[in-house]
Amino acid sequence: MGSTLNGELEQFLLLGKSAKGAAASSLILRVLEASGIYVFGELLDLPNITALGDSPEFASHLELLKLFAYASSSHPCQSCFWELEDLIIEGSNSRIIQGKLDQKSSHFEVDFAKGRDIKKEDISSIINTLTSWCDSCDGILSCLEQEANRANGLKAGSIKHKNEVSTKHAILMRSAKDQQINDTVIADDPDSRMDVDRSICERRDKKGPSNKSKGTRTSGSANTSKGGGNFWQK
Repeated sequence: MGSTLNGELEQFLLLGKSAKGAAASSLILRVLEASGIYVFGELLDLPNITALGDSPEFASHLELLKLFAYASSSHPCQSCFWELEDLIIEGSNSRIIQGKLDQKSSHFEVDFAKGRDIKKEDISSIINTLTSWCDSCDGILSCLEQEANRANGLKAGSIKHKNEVSTKHAILMRSAKDQQINDTVIADDPDSRMDVDRSICERRDKKGPSNKSKGTRTSGSANTSKGGGNFWQK
């Protein structure tokens, strides 16, 4: 049932097509003891093997084959810890399972396990499980897309703000540079300095003479008149 066939299993399948009764029962035991065979669905599909279920003598062998094909242990084996560890190591060496064995904590973390046979009645349950898993993946994907859109919006806003700051900085730098150039030209050009001095003098002339200057000239005129009068009287 969808499992990979190797050369040894193919030989058992060919024998199972013709084996009946005791021969079919013996074939089951040989398959279970063979190394390298871990799937048994094809053997269970053979009519001669399934017919053993109608035989009180060999029905237990068919149930044993089903146990290896489908069954699982519902509780760990506490009394045979070292046997279980050896079994895990053997399975890891045979590439049936892969993982990390922690002997200190008596723990085995499974990273990979080879697929087993599937019962036909379990297919619908597997489909439901996979459908639920796909729905969960779609929900997670939707959340990731929303977060990505939000992050892109924040990034666009940050870039816009950065460009605005860069533009303002460039304008300020250009203005400061132009002002520095103007100051340098005025400092290096005598004519420009004369124009500035002339402008300052013109502004002062428009305001008129100061009170101090007027008082000085009036006092001088009075002294001259007085002195002149004394001179002519002599």
